[in-house]
Amino acid sequence: SLINAEMKNRKGYILAIEGLINYRFIKRLKEKKIKIKTVIDWWEGQTLDKALHKGLSEFYPEVPTVGYLGYAPRNLELQLFPTKYEQKNGVVPHKIAVIGKGFIKGLKIFNFDQKVECAPAFRFNHLWENIDSIYEDNFTVLVALPITFNDSINIIEKMIYCVNQTSKNGIKYWIKPHPSMSSIKLKNEFGNKWPKSFNFIDMDTQSALRRINLVISGMSSLCLEAMALGIPTLVVDQEVGIQYNPIPDNLNQDLWRRCKSIQDIIEGFEKYRLRDEKEIKRHQKLGLSIREEYFEPINKDGVLKLLSIKGTSNFE
Repeated sequence: SLINAEMKNRKGYILAIEGLINYRFIKRLKEKKIKIKTVIDWWEGQTLDKALHKGLSEFYPEVPTVGYLGYAPRNLELQLFPTKYEQKNGVVPHKIAVIGKGFIKGLKIFNFDQKVECAPAFRFNHLWENIDSIYEDNFTVLVALPITFNDSINIIEKMIYCVNQTSKNGIKYWIKPHPSMSSIKLKNEFGNKWPKSFNFIDMDTQSALRRINLVISGMSSLCLEAMALGIPTLVVDQEVGIQYNPIPDNLNQDLWRRCKSIQDIIEGFEKYRLRDEKEIKRHQKLGLSIREEYFEPINKDGVLKLLSIKGTSNFE
């Protein structure tokens, strides 16, 4: 019954069609005798990525292919970790480029022979820029919501309960939905339960992170981004399903806490709200080490290496 249900399920159908189009696009390029020097794909191991690389491995086997994984991979996004079977059948790139050296080993868990190396963390360049923090007068919490609507509702529900329980004045709550999510739809879900202290912000991540004291989120890569700036982070578990923890396993829960319950959120909130200057400086130092491990800075050598400008026939 499970197999029949899956066969009849149309979810992801568009991705399958896109994958087929990618495969045939590469085939048509070959038929037109179009020469390709290098291929760089924004790579997430999805159906359309695998079909693209299947076409390349069949019709352009000599062309170097790079899959650029431009965000922090989460532990249970299993499609991000190539297997030997996938490599053998040509559905993964010759080389995967990750945004920090701390991700290299993890991506090879199913296939040690998969080539993985660092590339510039383009989306996160602001982490290496000398931008001064401008803190608000009040303790400010950034609630960064994940891409899924139900998980966002879960986080907001827990936050409303926490606010009602603690009843602390003077605390600002900035709500930042995922770009694909309607803030009006989200707010309407709660009606008059929506606290007055909850305000949606139309501010880029770079600016917001320089003005807050704490991040509360779910499966967003913004969690690690915040920690790289020394900002404490509470990661709220999903209500149901697989927990896509965005924090690498080897980072102890000093600068972050995993919250399975409302009580965990309240305790974490109080812990980080009461930080003194010594603790803040220690966390900033810890953030620098996270930055160096997980966010490769942008420089000319890194860009040229990603583009395979030097020695396109060498995949090492």
